[in-house]
Parts: sequence; structure tokens; C-alpha cells
Amino acid sequence: MQAKPALKFLLMPFYYRIEKFIKNASLEMNRKGKKVLEVGAGECPYKKYFTNATYFSNDENQNLQNSINYVCDFEKGIQELEDSSLDYIYSTQVLEHIKRPHKFYAECNRLLKKGGKLYLTTNFIYPIHMEPRDYFRFTHYGLKHLGDDSGFKVERISDHGGFFSTFVYMLVTTPNKLFFKENSKLALIYIVVFSP
Repeated sequence: MQAKPALKFLLMPFYYRIEKFIKNASLEMNRKGKKVLEVGAGECPYKKYFTNATYFSNDENQNLQNSINYVCDFEKGIQELEDSSLDYIYSTQVLEHIKRPHKFYAECNRLLKKGGKLYLTTNFIYPIHMEPRDYFRFTHYGLKHLGDDSGFKVERISDHGGFFSTFVYMLVTTPNKLFFKENSKLALIYIVVFSP
């Protein structure tokens, strides 16, 4: 059972930060003549920010809207796309599910034009999810190494959270996971009362 969008943002406020990150990044990416690929697009929740650019999506499975352009394992490459054919690639909360992160970066590097950019988000301290396909957690140093090693110039890596938000997340969600059925009314009441 999927959490409703409002409940999802309440239970996991990092979704708000991810959405804000993509919205801000789209101010650069969403221009006529630019080609943008979302890797691990799922239901394409951020497509709405790309009304001027040519937007493409990739995922391993087709979604309910039948809006995934390239259904394939990104690590193995998108054979239909030529080298240096994209201006921007972005991916949210996918890197931790990639078995071979170097191959992910290599494919991004192959697809991006000279001067193209990769935007991504990933987890650091977060529970195991989408089992058994949850492989890694990355530090700043690991992300920089992957980027540098794959030929990228890493411009910026920034935290979304930190000790306090991690502590609060664990404080709020632990009793919920122990005592309440996921997405139940009691769980929602608990979150609403104790989150602030």
C-alpha cells in the first residue's frame, strides 16, 4: 500500500527537499532545445517541471501511465541513445539501488554532451528499503570518488538533513514501526501529534 502524497510528505519530509531540489535544478535544465533524462523515473513525478526541454524517462519497468521512454537496466546502457546526446541527466533516490555504481556513472558520462550535467540524490542514513535491491549508502567522499573516477567534475555535494533530522526521523518512526500497522489511522495520528 502506497502512502497518499500528503501523508508521504508528512511521514518523510525529505521528499519535500528532493522535490525542491529538482524544481530548483529545473530552472537551469528546462530550456528549449535541451534534452533531459530522468533515470529511475517511476511514475515521472518531476516531469511537470520540464515543459520547455525535451524530457525522456528511464526505468526497469513500464509505469501505469505507460510514460517510460526507455525501459531497461540503466547500468547496461540505453542502447537507443547515442553518445553525447543529452544535456542533463537527473536521478533521485536511485543510486543506492544500483549494483555497480561505476557503470551508472559511466553511462551518464557516455550520454552527456560536453558540458552536460548530472544531478542526483541518494540516501546516507536511511532504513533498508525495496529489498533485496538496496545495496549502498554513500558518503560525500564516496560520491566525489565515483564522480572523479568517471570523468566528472564534481561541482557540489550538499547534505539534506544531518544529525538532528536523522535523530528526529528515528524518534518519530521507531514507535510507529514497532506498534502500529503501516498507514493505519493510529499511525497517522501518532505522526501528526509527535512530528512537530
